[in-house]
Amino acid sequence: APSVQIKLLRVLQDREFQRVGDIRSLRVDIRLLAATNKNLRAEMEAGRFREDLYYRLHVFPIELPPLRKRPEDLPLLVSHFIEKFNHQMGRRVRGLSGEAMDALYRYPWPGNVRELENAIEHAFVHSKGVLIQHHDLPSHVIQEPMEGTVGKLIDRDTAIESFERELILKHLEEANWHRAVAARKLGVSPVTLWRKMKRYNLKPFQS
Repeated sequence: APSVQIKLLRVLQDREFQRVGDIRSLRVDIRLLAATNKNLRAEMEAGRFREDLYYRLHVFPIELPPLRKRPEDLPLLVSHFIEKFNHQMGRRVRGLSGEAMDALYRYPWPGNVRELENAIEHAFVHSKGVLIQHHDLPSHVIQEPMEGTVGKLIDRDTAIESFERELILKHLEEANWHRAVAARKLGVSPVTLWRKMKRYNLKPFQS
């Protein structure tokens, strides 16, 4: 809203603001980090965003590509949200099945990281075991393939392997590298864990 833009501009220019219902101005010393999913230059040119505020904010811009253009980030983001919802819901979900992870790679994510977080939360609510399955994901995620994914199967598989490696490493470190303990948490046999450790060249005390 224009009125909010004026107030924000005053804070950035004069380092002052007024509390709601107060007539006194308070001094502040802040550094502002702002984010938007809109093209502010286009909004400015259309007259919906103040030019002076735009240049006040546009001091050190960081452009982050949409999630559909950086699928290599999916495993790390998924791992983060699994850890978050495990903590919030008292669960012990270890990860996603290959089919479920494949569905995430094929979806275009118009809502970016926030939509991915909601999808993982949805899967937590619907899942019963320690592994999120394809059918636990929201229906629109598993029904809408992303254009151009056929030629990215190698990248997808590499990312899935990276996700599995980091998951195994995390449990090994939490178990102080006791294979039997880590294998039990991962739901695999010690022999299977040993083979995967050998495959991913996992050795004690690495990060």
